[in-house]
Amino acid sequence: MREKYPICPECGNRWVGRLTAPGWYFCSTCTVEFKHDDDGTIVYTITAEGIRKRAHRKRRQSMRSQELSPT
Repeated sequence: MREKYPICPECGNRWVGRLTAPGWYFCSTCTVEFKHDDDGTIVYTITAEGIRKRAHRKRRQSMRSQELSPT
């Protein structure tokens, strides 16, 4: 029987990978490691790479909005 993989709580991505730690999963899109506790709560950590990606994404969005605004 196949294991049912969860959806990423951060971005909603369905293509998550399993980590070696039991119960932990990894999302390659937003680089978040997460797991579901016994009571159903979601525990997750953002990797250093994910923090860099987020900062870069925010910077790109702000630059793009400056380019689009007429001066």
